[in-house]
Amino acid sequence: MTARGVAVFGVGKRVLETALPAFQKLPRSFWIQSVWGRTPRIVTVGGVKHEVRRFETIALRDLDGVDLVYLCVAKDAVPAVLARLVELEPYNRDLLIDTPVVRFKHFRHAAKARDFRNAWVAEDCIELPWIQAALAAVGPLHRVEFERSAYAYHGIATARALFSAR
Repeated sequence: MTARGVAVFGVGKRVLETALPAFQKLPRSFWIQSVWGRTPRIVTVGGVKHEVRRFETIALRDLDGVDLVYLCVAKDAVPAVLARLVELEPYNRDLLIDTPVVRFKHFRHAAKARDFRNAWVAEDCIELPWIQAALAAVGPLHRVEFERSAYAYHGIATARALFSAR
């Protein structure tokens, strides 16, 4: 199996503490081809240095060999980043976009994900170990009530997981 080339867009806390370490732990499956952000610099994650390139300079040739685009930027930046990526012919690339995808006021921009070969939303809360344990203990659910424990899109994703909804 050939490792998938990954272009990472964003260098915030979630990328530095979760995404890059995860990709780095799976070298047979993924190799980080490029990292893009607002400001060029070098970031070091798990002893590996990554050159962060300025997103505004991206060109189609920069995505040669990229099979997976991982997008995790500030919520208000998502529409512009998606628009630019669509200009770069993403039809033969997959998109993994982190939650919340887009703000409600930017919802129309979510349709740009259709220009990718496949698009998935990264949502880790649905894999929390208590969900399967709770379902095993109580059986199928008919109603769930969250009390100060289901923030925004994470609450929706958790409810969907509890009801095995797609």
